[in-house]
This record gives sequence, C-alpha cells and structure tokens, in this order.
Amino acid sequence: MIAGISSSTVVAVVVTAAATVVICVLLAAALSLRRAAAELRELADELVSRTGEVLGEAEDVVARARGELARVDDLVGSAEAITETVGSASRLARAALAGPLIKVMAFRAGTARAGRRLRGATGESGTGSGGTGSGRTGSGGAGSGDRARRFGRTEGARGGVPLAWRQAGARRELPR
Repeated sequence: MIAGISSSTVVAVVVTAAATVVICVLLAAALSLRRAAAELRELADELVSRTGEVLGEAEDVVARARGELARVDDLVGSAEAITETVGSASRLARAALAGPLIKVMAFRAGTARAGRRLRGATGESGTGSGGTGSGRTGSGGAGSGDRARRFGRTEGARGGVPLAWRQAGARRELPR
C-alpha cells in the first residue's frame, strides 16, 4: 500500500494531520480563554460588590467628617466671640477702673505724705535736745536728701510732686 500512494496524497495527509493538530491546539486555547474569562467575570463581580461596600463606608465617613467639621467651625466661632467679649470687657474695666485707681493711689500718696509730715513735725518738737530740733548737722548735708525722700519729693523739673502722683499721671496718659 505504501508503494501505490502518490506524493500528492502524502502531502494531503500531512496537511490534514497538521490542520487537525492546529485545530486541537486552537480548541484547547479557546477552552482555556473561556475559563479565564469566566474567572475574570467572577473577579469583576466580586470587585463590584466590594467596591460598593467600600464606597458606602466612605460616604458614611465623609458625612461624619462634615458633621465634625461643622462642630469645629461652631467651636471656633464661639471661641472668637468669647475672645472679643473678653477683650471688650477688659477695655471697659480698664476705662472704668483707671480713673478711680489713679485717684486712690494719689490719695494714698497724699495721706502717706501728710503722715510723714505729721510724724516729722512731732519728731522735731519732741526730740528734747534743747533747741536744735531735728538733730541735723546743717542744711544741705546728708539729712537734706533724707528729708526729700521723707516728704515724697525728688529732684528735677517737677520737684515737690510726689513720685506716686507722677507715676499715676503717666499711666493715665497711656494710649488706649
């Protein structure tokens, strides 16, 4: 039988066998692609369901964050209002108390000065030294600076004005 086969028949058999092998390989590849496509479809469905869950959770988180942001905004607004109120109250208290406080300090300084003068007058007449009075060594000596301090005087252009009065006046002249 082999001797009676022509070369064209051999070529036809070889081509048929090769085509059968190619068709079998293509069928196997198609089946493999079908399985891969089915797996890919399952993964896509799973991804869609999980994505929906994650997006739902993300929307909940965003809604809570918006609520918290609104609360923080309200707190900041309240803090700003409180700061402004405290600042206004502070300015009002300063304006209301500055004048009376200066007057009290001036009164205190004047009372202290009068008290020192009275003690100085009582101390000079009651020394019992027989005529020298205060016991100073002379005018302009070491006792003259002490006397200026006792009566609240300092040297300078404003001599005779108690230091506490000048300080109180300087504070009153501060810009508001």
